Amino acid sequence: MKKIEEKIEHMDQYDYVDDSYAVKVEDKYAPYIGVFLMRFSALEHSLNICIANRLGDDWHSTGYMILERLTISNKIHLFAKLYSELLSFQGKKGKEKLRLIVNILEDLNKFRNYIVHANWTTLDKEHYVRTRIEIDNDVGQVNFKKIKITKSVINQNINSIIKTIDLMEEFSEKALGFGFEEKTHKIYPPKKNNHL
Repeated sequence: MKKIEEKIEHMDQYDYVDDSYAVKVEDKYAPYIGVFLMRFSALEHSLNICIANRLGDDWHSTGYMILERLTISNKIHLFAKLYSELLSFQGKKGKEKLRLIVNILEDLNKFRNYIVHANWTTLDKEHYVRTRIEIDNDVGQVNFKKIKITKSVINQNINSIIKTIDLMEEFSEKALGFGFEEKTHKIYPPKKNNHL
């Protein structure tokens, strides 16, 4: 996935925002943001299922009791811990796949937070939008972190979600079925003894 461009904007004495550009393009952004959030919801559901499957293969209720109040970050952390423990009995390949999935999930969650918590009235013509207020305590300066979010960037993240759901489901199935076991030796059928 392409690295997200960001920049810092310093606040002047007052924080007045000209939202005319944001209002002008909101109809173009809204479908992308909506689809992203819907796909992210599907990703979170898939994560819930992977965790519930790990906690009990006959039912999901135990897993959902544990998941009930967890944030998505906590779910990602739990997913990593549960499968890491399981993979300690399996090969290196599974652990590498787990690290890859966890990194992707963390990146997608970070992007989701940008989308959800952005101050969309600050969207400018270069497609930068404020995502966080930062205070420089050394000089008492108020700064705004701005992220470049284009329709193309949102679409890339939508595609990443779709691929990650498939990757997670395949990974979970293999891990729970011990499909990442490394074969340490080959077992050959005994040779026929023609001398007897």
